[in-house]
Amino acid sequence: MPIIYYTDKKIERLMAAGIYLLNKGGKFLLQKRGSETNAPNVWGCFGGKSDDQETPQQTAIREFKEESGYEGKFSHLKLIHINKNRDGFIFYSYLAYVPDDIEVTMVGKTTVDGVVEVDDAQYFTLDELMKLDLHGGSRFTFKSKINTIKKYIDEYCKNT
Repeated sequence: MPIIYYTDKKIERLMAAGIYLLNKGGKFLLQKRGSETNAPNVWGCFGGKSDDQETPQQTAIREFKEESGYEGKFSHLKLIHINKNRDGFIFYSYLAYVPDDIEVTMVGKTTVDGVVEVDDAQYFTLDELMKLDLHGGSRFTFKSKINTIKKYIDEYCKNT
């Protein structure tokens, strides 16, 4: 069910979703957010705001594809965290698995939103990413769901 709030001009939907993609070695593909985005120049998942009538899962997949240029499929897409802030904004975080490394073709390119959303993209181990300048939501997700994330890595990444 979408969450809405009222502003002076219109009703806006406050829901977004993102994907943390893992490869067979258990490394996460993260993006460094562009300087024109909110929370610029930090590392985090590929994701963004939902379009009308989208489910969180559809949002996460669409946003990942828009920001990465990836056109393939994911396996083992799993919701790992739902974060609701004081303003009623809800962000759904997913883990997904793709066995082969993918090349992010949208680095430095303008996305459908009209800005460069991705300044860099790299794979990181769990230990490496915890040392990065992470987006606040990403840091919270990894710290609060570390056991779930480790179990996912063991189940899907290291045994394939």
